[in-house]
Amino acid sequence: MSKEKRLADLVADFCSTRLNASHVFTVTGGGAMYLNDAFGKHPDIELVPMHHEQSASMAAEGYYRETGKVAVCQVTTGPGGANAITGCAGAWVDSEAIIFISGQVETISLSRGNNRQTGVQELDIIGTVKSITKEAIRLTDPHMISYELARLVDVATSGRPGPVWLDIPLDLQNFVITDPDTLPKYLRPSEDGRAKKLKAAKFKKVLDLLKNSKRPCLLVGNGCRTSASGLSKFLEINEVPIITGWNARDLIPEEPNLLGSAGLFGNRAANLAIQKADLVLGLGYRFSVPQVGYDPSCYAPNAIIVSVDIDPDEFHKVQSFIDFPVLSSVADFLEGAFAEGGELFSGISAGWLDFCHYLTNFKFDQRPRDKEKCNSFDFNGLLEESLKKGDTVVTDMGTSFTCTHQDLAVKQGIKIFTSSGVAAMGFGLPGAIGCSLAKNAGRTVLITGDGGLMFNLQELQTVVTLDLNLKIVVYENDGYLTMKHMQNARFQHLVGSEGGSKVLCADFIKVAGALEINAKETYEPGEMLEAAEWLLDDFRGPKLLVIHLDPWQPLLPRVQTRSDSSGRLYPPSLDQMFPHLSEEVEASIEQRFKLI
Repeated sequence: MSKEKRLADLVADFCSTRLNASHVFTVTGGGAMYLNDAFGKHPDIELVPMHHEQSASMAAEGYYRETGKVAVCQVTTGPGGANAITGCAGAWVDSEAIIFISGQVETISLSRGNNRQTGVQELDIIGTVKSITKEAIRLTDPHMISYELARLVDVATSGRPGPVWLDIPLDLQNFVITDPDTLPKYLRPSEDGRAKKLKAAKFKKVLDLLKNSKRPCLLVGNGCRTSASGLSKFLEINEVPIITGWNARDLIPEEPNLLGSAGLFGNRAANLAIQKADLVLGLGYRFSVPQVGYDPSCYAPNAIIVSVDIDPDEFHKVQSFIDFPVLSSVADFLEGAFAEGGELFSGISAGWLDFCHYLTNFKFDQRPRDKEKCNSFDFNGLLEESLKKGDTVVTDMGTSFTCTHQDLAVKQGIKIFTSSGVAAMGFGLPGAIGCSLAKNAGRTVLITGDGGLMFNLQELQTVVTLDLNLKIVVYENDGYLTMKHMQNARFQHLVGSEGGSKVLCADFIKVAGALEINAKETYEPGEMLEAAEWLLDDFRGPKLLVIHLDPWQPLLPRVQTRSDSSGRLYPPSLDQMFPHLSEEVEASIEQRFKLI
């Protein structure tokens, strides 16, 4: 019996057997016709056709974030690859292992030298995406397909995860391999040669720093996600105030020492604690501007900053910011900690823990409300009561992002994510589609805004076609609320951010009606509880709920940069969130701090 097989079929087989990929996200195209055919007829893969390659790339992100498995996005040449760049960039910044497989023109039609284009819809996608992938290559030898697929996946998943890209010309897609068993195989380098082991002397110095700290904070980032069980064990041993990055908010639910997330739109208790700490230990935590503020010199002024990260480039983003970098995976660091007994914060002051608990119990909510209009913070509070174990919350950008990640209480067994790094408007719907398809049980709840939903509105048809159990909340606030506040504060007029400046969003109830999606809307605060219960009842299938918010709802508290008459900007420290605390409250906090 002949063993011969078309190269495109070998690609599909690899994604099924080696990656255990249940779904592949695509927009079909002539430049990828053989790949389309191979994935489409594979018995163990559901090919998911989207209505835009940007959506396909973002759906792959959602699939990865829900499963932790390598995701596959398959596109065609030219605009197919170009349209997928935003999702690739999101995967690059948020450390998501996705393999992008693009079709390309026939080898004979590839441009040479400085020619811009020779083949039909030809584009040098490899040169275009090199800066936002861990590796991007074009296949030139069909007999190397098994080797390159395995090698690229190893690159994507080793160290800090990230996207890779494989470009396959049409003639190679259709190339027939006589005996696939004889193809060169990729052998993964041994772990001993690859692992980043902690040097004993350096690790001892880290231990000494941690054990001598009186006021430490533990910062948990997305780099801890593959070490969740080790982290849980570590926290059972160590009593320490905990602060999470946005991408790690669901890693530590219902923990008594959790202060929330820190940053420009962080929780006030977390920001105050960081500014009072004498040491902060970041585990897989990026220390990015949204987390530390626009002026890093103001961050944790009295603290030694220790960063444990597998990516050495993270230590050099801001010169002299990290006092003690530790190049290690979180898993290896925790393994070293357990070898030393596991207790790293033996010198912590009991008064420090009491002070941090005082901050979390303090009623800091200073959000002004128009009681006659709906408010996203209030709706989030109602929504969280109806969420169940196994549910996943996906958000878009702007109000749906900052308000939800700042305020939603994440209970045990509930996940939450978004494209937090690139923060692309329009991520929410396709990201939720990828998540929903990946789930074995539980619901996917999308929280998006009217502005963000317009970016990929066409994918509502995909939701209907696939009959997804997706619950959609649309915060309608007449366009781009974050931009409206920024433009009004800086320029006192609006440009391209709401109806009056020519940004008009669709009537989503009418759109839902046209697609036969079960939909509801509310303008009244008193109706929001009933609306939340309606959205998350036992009905299986898509639902859409529009909450008409105050179009000028304040997004508070936040760290707000000031400017003088010359236009010079003055970024404040994290503890100076607006609205500012009263003198009486600040005095009481300082008095409590002195008791440590």
